[in-house]
Amino acid sequence: MAGKSFTGIRRSRKTRTSVRVADLFSRIFITAAGMGTILAVSLVCVFLVVVVIPLFQGGDVTASQTLPAPKVESGAEPIHVEIDEYQSMGYAFYPDTTVAVFRLDSGQVIDTIQVIPGEKPTCWSFGLQGGNVAFGFADGRIQFGTITFNTTYLDLKDMAPERRAMKPGELATLDKGVVEVTPLGQFRLQQLAVDLKDPIDLKSNSPVKLIDLSMLNSGPVFATMTADGVFRINSVREIRNVMTRKVTYVPTGGQVEIPLVKTKGMAKDMVLEGRGDSAVIAWEDGTAIRVDGRDKATPIIAEELTLVDDGAKITLLDTLIGKMTLVVGDSKGHVATWFRVKADAVATTKEGLPVVRASDLHPPVAQRLRAAQASELKGEMANAPSDWMVCETPDASVLVRQHILPTSREGKAVTALGASKRNRMIAVGFADGHFDLIHVTSQQLLAQNQISTDGKPIASIGMSPKNDGLIAATGTSLALWDIKIPHPETTFGSIFTPVWYEGSLKPEQVWQSSAADDAFEPKYGLYPLVFGTLKATFYSMLFGVPIALLAAIHTSEFLHPRTKARIKPTVEVMASLPSVVLGFLAALVFAPFVEDIVTAVLLGFFVGPATVLLSAFLWQLIPSRLSILMGRYRFLLIVVTVPVGLLLTLGIAGVAETMLFGGDVRGWLAWKPSLMNPDQASPYRSATGGWLLLILPFSALIVTMFTMGIINPIIRVRTLSMERSKLGIVHLVKFVIGAFLAVLLAAALGGLLNTLGFDPRGSIVDTYIQRNALIVGFVMGFAVIPIIYTLSEDALSAVPDHLRAASLGAGATKWQTAIRIIIPTAMSGIFSACMIGLGRAVGETMIVLMAAGNTPIMDMNMFSGFRTLSANIAVELPESVQHGTHYRMLFLAALSLFVMTFILNTVAEVVRLRFRKRAFQL
Repeated sequence: MAGKSFTGIRRSRKTRTSVRVADLFSRIFITAAGMGTILAVSLVCVFLVVVVIPLFQGGDVTASQTLPAPKVESGAEPIHVEIDEYQSMGYAFYPDTTVAVFRLDSGQVIDTIQVIPGEKPTCWSFGLQGGNVAFGFADGRIQFGTITFNTTYLDLKDMAPERRAMKPGELATLDKGVVEVTPLGQFRLQQLAVDLKDPIDLKSNSPVKLIDLSMLNSGPVFATMTADGVFRINSVREIRNVMTRKVTYVPTGGQVEIPLVKTKGMAKDMVLEGRGDSAVIAWEDGTAIRVDGRDKATPIIAEELTLVDDGAKITLLDTLIGKMTLVVGDSKGHVATWFRVKADAVATTKEGLPVVRASDLHPPVAQRLRAAQASELKGEMANAPSDWMVCETPDASVLVRQHILPTSREGKAVTALGASKRNRMIAVGFADGHFDLIHVTSQQLLAQNQISTDGKPIASIGMSPKNDGLIAATGTSLALWDIKIPHPETTFGSIFTPVWYEGSLKPEQVWQSSAADDAFEPKYGLYPLVFGTLKATFYSMLFGVPIALLAAIHTSEFLHPRTKARIKPTVEVMASLPSVVLGFLAALVFAPFVEDIVTAVLLGFFVGPATVLLSAFLWQLIPSRLSILMGRYRFLLIVVTVPVGLLLTLGIAGVAETMLFGGDVRGWLAWKPSLMNPDQASPYRSATGGWLLLILPFSALIVTMFTMGIINPIIRVRTLSMERSKLGIVHLVKFVIGAFLAVLLAAALGGLLNTLGFDPRGSIVDTYIQRNALIVGFVMGFAVIPIIYTLSEDALSAVPDHLRAASLGAGATKWQTAIRIIIPTAMSGIFSACMIGLGRAVGETMIVLMAAGNTPIMDMNMFSGFRTLSANIAVELPESVQHGTHYRMLFLAALSLFVMTFILNTVAEVVRLRFRKRAFQL
């Protein structure tokens, strides 16, 4: 349809087909791109959730088969059973040292071995690792060795013709062992190997009643208890004759008499810790003593305690992998774990007893350690703080109960314990033929099942080396169970709440996924990583946001358009700097440099801005005509003040360090007070200098608010007719006096806090580490400044010019116009810029990976390192086993980061829309 316009020229009123087609395709492409983006993000979230969900799913424990128990001449029940890692064969050990080797598919006994012919030991001990065994005898001798499954692979040509046709998974008996065809077609032979060393004479005529063994890199360590009530601990040294190659084992150690044997009789059981420096001896009624064997020549009784409650009796003692956690089973069906913790001694009494700080300890640990409050003692301890106490053990260590594990058979005695060889799982057998499978760290009851239908007690129970099988023996049968519990250590509690790990003084959140020791307890607490992420973000935004916003305001409202056309692109080019380059500079250039001038850096945060402000007040002293002529050079003069401020900072840093920190700021940060001999003359003792710098920003804010609210109105009224140069002098004096008052107020408050005993060291600040949050905040600030600056400047420049003109026409200054008109109008854009910068900081990887020290600790100290979620994923994901617990935990860390950023962006969008609504109302 066509019509005449006011010019008289007809023009088409119909949209051309090409325009419609272009509009249609544009709408389709834009919609598809938007939906594709949403779909991609949603799929990422779904993928993360799918990978993470198995962490919180339970496993399966299903019965495999029941076999008749191997029969021996003595008719006794087996005292120890084990199966190999491929679940093809197992063995049962009997009190007369007979070992019955049997196939797991049929129960057929394929070999019977008499480990010690003609001998009957009086006690025995079986180790989790390496198949270690130890025996004690009535004549005071001991003997140790190994009982292990050996694996060999046979060539096809060595196999009999009838064996060559075996199919994968098929078993056959061969050479007193079991041969199996692997999925790859290999012939794998499993055989039991028994290797006992020559007996060792402990020079004791009394029968050995209890024995335990720990294998160290230096050799075996034995703990023995003889019928005469003497405890012995011995390191065994191997001596090899050069000529005959004969090996002789020589024990060296000491002994101590146990008085409780005379009153309570022989102990029920004994356990030697994995380090071989401490042993626990327990009686049936729950009484136990711990023997300190650090000095093997002179062991001493370190402490006495009770291991069970409510009148229960101890039925079994065992240990978890590593032999550092003691497992106690009792007659009422309870299972508890105990381990030894060692407190950090901060002082020592004249008697040699360690002094510790109670506030650093978990309450149960403090109760077990405490002998007396230090302040209750006389003389050397008279001035000790109330939370310091003297330990009752000479090594400041004590056995504490970690957990009472959940069990399903309340009231039924624990008759068997079998710990995992790979993690903190333990199988518990009960007197009614049931067993529980429990994970100690997460305190999960993973499974509960019945083995014997006739209610016979479980005599022995054990888990396969791969944690995929379980064997339990009663008097008449052997039961086999398949275990499929891939992630027993992960629960919401173990991931997101403090956990009391082995050897720790208190429950804590820790991330430590690997170690060199096979007995290592993985720690998957995410809080340190989340904390590190927030810490990095906080310091980077604290440094970057003020600079970026002030630069954007200055560029948009005060800078000449010609200068702006050069400055803005230059700043935007900073966004192209690779993170790895910034991280490299931070780690290898900035961190060592800052370490040498810590005081100057700290002062620079105050002296630098103060120098710029001082130059602004000095500018007001210039005559009006000259200031107009020099106006084009104002930005250059502002830039010149920056190096002037730096030089001034370096010039006064030495004097300031002497006055505030006793001449060495790093020494001041690392200084800790001595309880026993407080050094009153120490130059590092006073905390006033540290408080002064920490309080100075707040005191400056208080002085500024006071000046703006009270002083400025008075000056404004009394200087209405004053000429420019004199008014400049007034403002300069006001600034100098205000700066002095701010420092004076900070010093007064710092001195007051110091007098009251408050010290920032140990919390906000502490020992200086080269790669720390201050360095990361400084460098990451440069990474976020270009983004925040560019987007903020665009938002400020987008404010309509008629608002500026109206404000300036009403008599407002440029600064008043910027603060009261432009910024509120552009607040939604500014806030969005800050949120985008925040997202950039939260997801940063390379800078924090290279410059943050990569230590997953929860520490408010600005001079310490940390580890972020993104850096942790980058470091550990390449080394994690696919679909393992560690692998899925890293994906949970990624999901946590995803959720954090999603929540932040959602809240940011809500706030942005609110700012935008208010801007429309202006």
